[in-house]
Amino acid sequence: MAKKKPKPTTKAADQVEEAPESTAAIASSIFAESLKAIRKEIRGIANGNIEPDEHDPVSRIAWLAEKASKVEAERRKAEKSEIDSIRKITPAVMMTWAKLQTPELRARMVRDITALDATERRSVLG
Repeated sequence: MAKKKPKPTTKAADQVEEAPESTAAIASSIFAESLKAIRKEIRGIANGNIEPDEHDPVSRIAWLAEKASKVEAERRKAEKSEIDSIRKITPAVMMTWAKLQTPELRARMVRDITALDATERRSVLG
């Protein structure tokens, strides 16, 4: 018997490969969705559209508010961690990254960085 060759894998034209989401982007969307869900329930209880199961409405709203504050505290911690990691980037790392960019992007970055120190505000469009 002849050996069968594996079929080459090809992507269908209708399949678009999405760039993977960063952890920060996923966390940010989860925090936003969590807070929206908590707010929706609080509003429903306050309006009388949702009847809390075991507790009185005020206790349930207070409990949900506590959960919302915990979600927000975690979001702030994640944001601080991201900012701290950005602050650790050295000028040498930035220069290495800049060398990898296209000349057009580097030129635009130089214009933008120069504009940061400009005393006179001008349009970035030139």
